[in-house]
Amino acid sequence: MRLVISTAAVIIILSIIVLLYDPATVYADSPEETFSKYINAMREHNPSPELDIYTKQTREMLSGWNVTTTQMDNIVKAYKGCYGAETKFNDSYTLAVIRYNLAQKQCSPWFFKNISGNWLLDLTMMQRAIRFGPGNAWHFVAGLQHEYEFGFADWKFNNNGYPVTDMD
Repeated sequence: MRLVISTAAVIIILSIIVLLYDPATVYADSPEETFSKYINAMREHNPSPELDIYTKQTREMLSGWNVTTTQMDNIVKAYKGCYGAETKFNDSYTLAVIRYNLAQKQCSPWFFKNISGNWLLDLTMMQRAIRFGPGNAWHFVAGLQHEYEFGFADWKFNNNGYPVTDMD
C-alpha cells in the first residue's frame, strides 16, 4: 500500500507543527508579564510567597523571609529607572533572562523558568548567582556556573564577575 499526501495536506501539517512550537502560541504569558506582576505586587506591598509568579523553589525560599514595605518600595524605585530591557530565551524556550543595557549597572538581570506554560520568577538562582558591589552595581559570583548563562553569551565579564563594555 502506498500513501499519497497532497501538497495542501503537507502545508496544513507543517502549519500545525509551527503553531505548536511557536513560543508565542504555546506560552500564554511571558517573562515580561511575570516581571510586571512582580513589580505590581511589590508596589502593592504584597510579599506573599504564594503568588503564582514564583517557582516552587522560590516560594520555599521566600516562605522564611520577612520582606518589609521599605524593601518592596526600594525594588519598585530601583527598577522604575531601568530601561531598554531585552529578553533572551534558551533554545528550548524553557528559560529566559530579562537583562538591561550594560550602562545600567544597578539594573540586575531577572531569571525565569517556563513551567507548564507559565513563566515563573526564579529568585533562588538569582540569589545564588548575583551580588551587588560598590554603587549597587550588580555582578555574578565569579566562577559560578548556572543555567542562565545563555542570556549573556554575547557579553564580557571581568575576573570579579562584573559585566564590562569596551569603554570600561
